[in-house]
Amino acid sequence: MRKLLPFVLLLMASSLFAQWQNVGSNITANPRGIYGLSVPSASVVWGITIHPNYTSPAREFTRSVNGGTSWQTGVIDAANGADFTALNIFALDANNAWVAMTDNSTQRLGRIYKTDNGGLSWAEQKGSFNNLNNAIQAVHFFDSNTGIAYGSPATGDSASDSLRIWRTTNGGATWPRVPTSQLPTPLAGEGIWIYYGNGSYDTVGDTIWFGTRRGRVWRSINKGASWQAFSVGADEPIYSVAFSNDKVGLAISDGKGYRTFDGGATWNEILMPNSFLYYQIENVPNSDGTFVLIYEGSDMFYSDFRQAYTLDDGDTWLTLPPRTIECVQFLSSTSGFGGGRIFSSSTGGIYRWTGDFQTLTSIANAGVYRKFGNVFPNPFSDYTTLEFEVDSPAPISYSIAKASGKVVEKGKIERGLMGKHQVMLRPKVPVGTYFITLRQGKRKQTLKLVKQ
Repeated sequence: MRKLLPFVLLLMASSLFAQWQNVGSNITANPRGIYGLSVPSASVVWGITIHPNYTSPAREFTRSVNGGTSWQTGVIDAANGADFTALNIFALDANNAWVAMTDNSTQRLGRIYKTDNGGLSWAEQKGSFNNLNNAIQAVHFFDSNTGIAYGSPATGDSASDSLRIWRTTNGGATWPRVPTSQLPTPLAGEGIWIYYGNGSYDTVGDTIWFGTRRGRVWRSINKGASWQAFSVGADEPIYSVAFSNDKVGLAISDGKGYRTFDGGATWNEILMPNSFLYYQIENVPNSDGTFVLIYEGSDMFYSDFRQAYTLDDGDTWLTLPPRTIECVQFLSSTSGFGGGRIFSSSTGGIYRWTGDFQTLTSIANAGVYRKFGNVFPNPFSDYTTLEFEVDSPAPISYSIAKASGKVVEKGKIERGLMGKHQVMLRPKVPVGTYFITLRQGKRKQTLKLVKQ
């Protein structure tokens, strides 16, 4: 067995690496990386490039209509866009796609390009984002006519930084700004870093969310016509958001993660893999509670991209072996694509997911980022049982709060023994939805609690 075990672990590691199949990109420009992906179907994949040092412009695109078997490539506006770099791509299908760009030198000018012939040609769409002190982070279309674009007038300049949102109802022929009367009042310096990349926003039906540099998540429930803003509870940049439905979502920042159960109106911090920086959080559609996290595994920017996943809306996190994948987009538990550094036209670039999150088992740090509590029955009418498992004799404290965040009940549980314990609770609260937060040392977990 001693001789067999390393071989078994090697097979397991190889199997996990094999969950991502490298399918190249056919891009020959160097150095480049795939920075943005749009995957409207399992066969249709679009990607855009970025220069790895972020100081030089890049606007190559690649497109596959056979799931990555072959790629068509080109440069968007090669003649007139010398200083512009591509930041975000959204594709409706194999033919129709939009790309958002900013000028690389100042990040104060925006451009939007559209193709309706699979990238054979691109037409620039005009708007006030072409004027000085505007820049676009992302563009999204709900259908062939209705879309939004958003950005900051001077990204990173706290003196003038705020937000701009444009909305089209004619496929981008015109891009009027959303009136300020339909927007929340921006906080001082509440802009966005233009280089947020994939996952900076998410949509479910007619609802769209994105994060800002002041710890708020902006939400529209009517395809961008009007907006609300909600704080995650901390004044820090929100880099990426992801939702599994119109209620449950995750948001990430500088080494912190947050979760909502009410569509983004209220947020609670959750335990996630240790890192000083998270890059992207992505929902895996049609697989209840599954999200994928891209995060920094070292103490330096952009040097060690790691992946983790959860099957239970962030209660438990499992890690995957390191892979040079910087952005991801999934269609289901068994279908998705990732993008990263391009090494040649056939190596690096784009990866196809061939695994299944519902059956995948992690061999690296499995269970380190696990939930340690549960409540049942839930919903409850009179009492509920709090069950928790601890590996330290330190006491457990808990607090029960309304959706507004107001704490209505709290207590402490002393347990001298490690292991699993159960405690009956009789919360003296009216019928409604609450959140119970458990704490033990640095461990923290928030659970939804419903009294009926």
